[in-house]
Amino acid sequence: MNGQTLGPDEIRGKVRAEERQRLSLELHDTVGQTLALTKLQLTRMQQSLAQPPDATTCLWLQGILTSVIPEIDTALQMIQTATFRLRAAGLTEMGLVAALEKECSIFTHRTGIRCEGGFNPLPLQAQAGELVMFIFREALCNIARHSRATKAHATLQRSGDRAVLIIRDNGIGFDRLHMTADEGLGLQGMDERAKALRGELSIHSTPNEGTELRVSFPLLHPPTQKNTSLLD
Repeated sequence: MNGQTLGPDEIRGKVRAEERQRLSLELHDTVGQTLALTKLQLTRMQQSLAQPPDATTCLWLQGILTSVIPEIDTALQMIQTATFRLRAAGLTEMGLVAALEKECSIFTHRTGIRCEGGFNPLPLQAQAGELVMFIFREALCNIARHSRATKAHATLQRSGDRAVLIIRDNGIGFDRLHMTADEGLGLQGMDERAKALRGELSIHSTPNEGTELRVSFPLLHPPTQKNTSLLD
C-alpha cells in the first residue's frame, strides 16, 4: 500500500485472503502428501501379500505400519485444526459469551488440555465479536499444536472503555526470535485481527514458563461497516 496505513476493510480482506491461502497450503502439504504416501505404502503392502509372507516380509510390513499410522494421525489432526478454525461460531444466535464458552469446551474435549474461561458480556457489535472469536480460536490452535500445555485459561472483561481478551497457558513457552514459520504466521494473523478491532495485541512468553496473549481494543466503534465473514 505504498507505506499507507491499511483501513479496517482492507485489513479484513487481507486476513481473509491469508487465511484461505494458509489453510489451502496446510491441507495440501500435510494431508495431501500424507495420503499420497500412505496410498503408495498400502499399494506396496498389497503387492507383497500376493504370496504368503515369510518372516522377513512380515517384519517389513510391520515396519511400514509403524511408520504410516503416526502420519495418518498427523493428517487427522490437521483436518481437525482446519475445521476448528473454519467452524461458524453462530454469534448472532448464541452470543459471544456462550460461543467462547463452547469453544473452551470443544477444545478440552478434542485436545485433552483443560480450558477454563471467565467471559463477561460486553457491548460489542457482530463484526467485533467475529474478530474476537477468530483470535480466540487461533490462540487455542497454537496452544494445542505448539505449547505442550496441560491447561489454558481465558478471560474477556471490560477495562474502562476498552475490552480485554487474555489467554494464558502453562506450556513450554517460546522465544519469538526462534519461532517456526507456522507460529509466526499465526501471530501475524492475530495481530492483523487486533488491528481490525482498532486494538493492540501483546504476547508475554518465556521458555518453559508458559505464554500470555492479551488483546485490548476500544468498545465504542465497530471495526467495519460490513457484516461479512473473514472467510467469505
